[in-house]
Amino acid sequence: MIGRKFYAVTFEDRSKEEISEHVRLMEEGGLIEALKKPEQRGVFWYPIRITWHGHQYLASVQADSVYAKTKEIASKAFGSVTMETIKVAIPLALQALLKSQGFVP
Repeated sequence: MIGRKFYAVTFEDRSKEEISEHVRLMEEGGLIEALKKPEQRGVFWYPIRITWHGHQYLASVQADSVYAKTKEIASKAFGSVTMETIKVAIPLALQALLKSQGFVP
């Protein structure tokens, strides 16, 4: 895998070790291909690309869960589901779904 392009993922409130562990788990689950790279502070995992299974998973989540959660949030918060309320509710729905899957505390 020498010379393969990989991505250094960072989040303000997450350590490099925590992100690496999530990348390793996604690779182990077949959602992505990842590079295992030894470094001075230990071994870290970096994403290379999303797999077909990863795309299928995202498509199923986007099609069902995100839309359903978005409608639920928009309806509760605004009393109706319009294009404008959907636009506001989408980030909230994604955050709620990621939290329910253990990706966000």
